[in-house]
Amino acid sequence: AVVSTQSTGYMSITITACVILSSLPWITNSYGPAGVWCWIKGETPADNEMRFGCFYFWMLAAIVIEIILFSMLLFRLSKSVSQTSHQTRENARVRSKYVFPLMKYPLVNFVLAIPVTTNRIQNWVAPENPIFWLFLLHSMVYPLWGFINAAVYFLTMTAENRKLFLPSRVWESIKECFMNCSSCERDSLVENVEAGPGMVDRNERSRINSSHYDSQTEEMN
Repeated sequence: AVVSTQSTGYMSITITACVILSSLPWITNSYGPAGVWCWIKGETPADNEMRFGCFYFWMLAAIVIEIILFSMLLFRLSKSVSQTSHQTRENARVRSKYVFPLMKYPLVNFVLAIPVTTNRIQNWVAPENPIFWLFLLHSMVYPLWGFINAAVYFLTMTAENRKLFLPSRVWESIKECFMNCSSCERDSLVENVEAGPGMVDRNERSRINSSHYDSQTEEMN
């Protein structure tokens, strides 16, 4: 119940903040073409203020807070590991496996934010002199943000969990999912036939039972 209440509060705060920040640029008519994107324009000082006040400030603040929180977590975990383990090798192994990989996420976000933010600052300072390679980096990095975070997550997984993403394991999971769905639907049909014999004729009952028997035979083989 506590977790559900907290989740509701977090979602309410997040949705409210997003609605407010996304609505503010309408006041100054700042939405429009923004280079290769349709977003907040940079034609007037008000546009640039909205661009940074509604997005980049919060993005950078979130990354800084993320780095601070992860650093505090790493410090606490490292301290806990050093107190519970007296063997140097075991201590290093636990830290490398569970502690240090956590810091990769805020560092990756910080590195990815550098070209994006730098390009927008340059657009603000010198709107008549855009720099091609900054736009190129911005265009390459921004769409890959989620993919790079997913790649970091995959690379920091244990070898056993990484096997779950092998094509053969993924295909087996998909087939198992479809088989479970088909089994549930078949069982539901059989229950309906048994519950209401007047609703389905004898041929339909025979077809469903035959299909159920064939599936069981295939599973046994």
